[in-house]
Amino acid sequence: MPSPSKKYLYLIVAAALLVPSAAFGASFTIDGVCVQGVACPLPSGSGDALSSGESESGFGPPSPSNVLTLGDGDTYSIAWTYSASFNAGGTNISFEPTVTYTGTSATTTADDITLDMFENYYTSGVGVNWNGAYTEDAALVLSGAGPGSSLTAQLCYDGTCLAALTQSGNGSSTKTNTQTLTGLTGNTLSAEYEFTFDFAPGTSSGSTGSSPPSIPEPAQTLPVGLALLSFACYHVVARRRSNAIGS
Repeated sequence: MPSPSKKYLYLIVAAALLVPSAAFGASFTIDGVCVQGVACPLPSGSGDALSSGESESGFGPPSPSNVLTLGDGDTYSIAWTYSASFNAGGTNISFEPTVTYTGTSATTTADDITLDMFENYYTSGVGVNWNGAYTEDAALVLSGAGPGSSLTAQLCYDGTCLAALTQSGNGSSTKTNTQTLTGLTGNTLSAEYEFTFDFAPGTSSGSTGSSPPSIPEPAQTLPVGLALLSFACYHVVARRRSNAIGS
């Protein structure tokens, strides 16, 4: 039995480990069911959002949500890592899920699984907009999946989505897409990063769909005037770039 002093030390360490998730945090859904985070999607405002200079990372989902049994009886294990940050260079989000078929025999029906990550960014001030060029960069891998299977990633901000990135059939690829988004106003920028796993019949036991870390592309440099402005008055956001690196 630990001594009283050691017991209190354990409690302090445990409390310290919980502090980051208590301050702010991403949230996640599996097939529309919220399995991690305070709410899915997160509410607007500063409470659970990243402010300038903040970042977070973690993994999931917690048990028993890491085991998914579909209506046809097919079973899958689910895991992910994630990170997000907000700094003078812009907003960044990374979501790296892995879905593995754990059944003992090949599937006989199509299995569709959708994972979503929600992350908010917040800045104070009046007349804020987050308009600008946004980049999604996703490494997509399918292995052992039945013919006709696919894996799709798509990043959205305030309901405006970039083009979907898709790996069709077994194999791996790194997809990149940059688009200029407009109409992103208000103090809160809400990101949703969605992965859709379509496992066709004939998917064998141990088959996986994943988005491992990809090679980061060079960071886009903000105009000098905006960079200086963001340090002097970060609540005026004229242009933001978000990288879905490795997701």
